[in-house]
Amino acid sequence: MATTIPEHFTTQFGLNWEFLLQQMESRLREYVTVDSVTGKEKSYNQMGTSTARLITTRNGPTVPNNEEFDKRWLRLQPFESVTHFDEWDDKLLGSISLPTSETVKSHAMAFNRKCDELIIDSLGGTVYVGATGVTAQTLDSTAVAADYKDLTSLTGGGTDYNLTIQKLVRARQILEQEEAYDPRMGDQLCIAVSANQIAGLLSDAIEVQSSDFSAIKSLYDGQIDTYAGFKFIRTELLGYSSGTVRQCFAWVKSGIVLGFGQERGVRMAIRDDLSETLQIRSKMLLGTTRLMEEKVVSILCEETAASTV
Repeated sequence: MATTIPEHFTTQFGLNWEFLLQQMESRLREYVTVDSVTGKEKSYNQMGTSTARLITTRNGPTVPNNEEFDKRWLRLQPFESVTHFDEWDDKLLGSISLPTSETVKSHAMAFNRKCDELIIDSLGGTVYVGATGVTAQTLDSTAVAADYKDLTSLTGGGTDYNLTIQKLVRARQILEQEEAYDPRMGDQLCIAVSANQIAGLLSDAIEVQSSDFSAIKSLYDGQIDTYAGFKFIRTELLGYSSGTVRQCFAWVKSGIVLGFGQERGVRMAIRDDLSETLQIRSKMLLGTTRLMEEKVVSILCEETAASTV
């Protein structure tokens, strides 16, 4: 039996193209309001709260309400993803086919992630309001602080925590106190977290010996995706407010709008100006906005506090 492999043995190459690890689909698009936009921008007209006044005199003066009126603006932005193949690539790859269809799929994945990135930007970033849409409006980025402990103390005395049951309770309380969420109105409560927060939530349930441990364990195992009334959406695209403090968001579906001027389109063309290079170009026109700050709650979570299970 030979103990070494002769150098003249054939080297076999794979005939298929394989995608590297990445988020392939949009995970957040389903949990916001999707709208069609014509033109470069769209405004959403908003009316404030009316009041009912007690009439105390006969034939008295008519007193009008002073409702506030506002506009929220969604502005479209163009995005593209372009790939070039040299005119000889198809020949030089030998038995491996040119990955044109795989390239189109890769572009689709990129745009799916871009949708989620823009939604996250609208959840926590600056949006524009007012008659002309030039007034910046920010979100309270510490609605549920990293050191939030419970409903009695509101803060935990400086100790930061990952996602806890109490933080979920507090986030829902804020949304309901603002009248942002009423299950009878058919809206949906959503929360975007990373895998670290789900692990942290399970660790918290173990630590406090919660009666909901089985439900949270099912959430951790992927058997369910709803807990405490929230639809859980896992994404690793969420940013950090500082250091290892991840900024997660709870929101009501109707509070965020994703607008499309044009859904993703793809075109393949031979570029005579680039020595007959094959160009695959995907493009899309979209934008997002937050309609009301009251419909979004920022939840800060210290990731180093999560125990792995």
